[in-house]
Amino acid sequence: MNTIDLLMKMDAGALDKIPEEEREIPRLSELTGGKFVIKYKALPGQRITEISRMAGESIEKEYDAQLLLICEAMVYPDLKNKELMEHFKVPTPKDLANKLFNGGEAGKISKAIMALSGYTDDTDEQIKN
Repeated sequence: MNTIDLLMKMDAGALDKIPEEEREIPRLSELTGGKFVIKYKALPGQRITEISRMAGESIEKEYDAQLLLICEAMVYPDLKNKELMEHFKVPTPKDLANKLFNGGEAGKISKAIMALSGYTDDTDEQIKN
């Protein structure tokens, strides 16, 4: 069976499904006294590229890009929730992400979003094989 035949047998709607993952944030679980779980979704390549370009070579901008990536992909908690932003006295979803997640957590979450979106260190190797 060739590649065209395989594609013709595939449910075309399967490509429209956006992958999602959940992850516990242990530090926030400890602070809240309950299991603090976030849920994020994969992002389209074009949006990831736009956010990545913003970072350029600057470490400060790279962290901002990580926070924006988190804001775009987060399903819950809803970082765009006005009441939540007011509660933590922050003006933007990016500021809320920065308030909730420390640097290491933000880095791990953004890497997980990238991996869920198909950007992994071994992606090139998998495509070759």
